[in-house]
Amino acid sequence: MLIAKVFNYLFGKKVIKKNVFISSSLSFLKRKRSIDHNYFDYVRLATLELLANEITDKKIDGNVAELGVYKGKFARYINQYFPERKLYLFDTFEGFNEKDKKTELHKAFSTGDQDFSDNSVQNVLSIMPDPDQCIIKKGYFPDSAK
Repeated sequence: MLIAKVFNYLFGKKVIKKNVFISSSLSFLKRKRSIDHNYFDYVRLATLELLANEITDKKIDGNVAELGVYKGKFARYINQYFPERKLYLFDTFEGFNEKDKKTELHKAFSTGDQDFSDNSVQNVLSIMPDPDQCIIKKGYFPDSAK
């Protein structure tokens, strides 16, 4: 915290002109983390918060989407940060396709032994802050986007 204060004191005027902000925290975002205080992917969640802040401040129109929902733990945050927007949730809700597993193995992206079939549309919707804003697109992507 002290380092950020010293940096802002010494270089603040120069970096502000370049739209750079140095802070010891992201408290300026006025976080709405009321869903799950045990979500451990800090970088992913902080990135969403920064993007949501920017999109809201610039009044950018449109809906939001997540491709690959699994159990919906990250989608909850998208739903919370964009309550007035439709949230499109693209997933098979049945786990990986066999063709994709083969590709994962062949290209050494993973061991291919992950099982993402232990979920359902109902389970995902049940944890959403505003499930009425969610539009389920069940199926194999990109076919499910039609």
